[in-house]
Amino acid sequence: MIISVTSLKGGVGKSTIAQNISVNFAHMKYKVLLIDTDTNGSSVRRSGLRTAGLPAVQVIGLPDAEALKKNLP
Repeated sequence: MIISVTSLKGGVGKSTIAQNISVNFAHMKYKVLLIDTDTNGSSVRRSGLRTAGLPAVQVIGLPDAEALKKNLP
């Protein structure tokens, strides 16, 4: 399953919503990969703050469309 959280406007909570969705699916025992394509990289920065023992949420940063196309077939 792929879920995309998008908007052209900044500061509307895209990263926050994506992180919350990811954590909820991780708690339901799904394998989760969060791809942060925001140039600010806030999801990548926040990923290092998760407490040990919580379900894993893998986060990678791909800051442009070319990197996304190249790394995700």
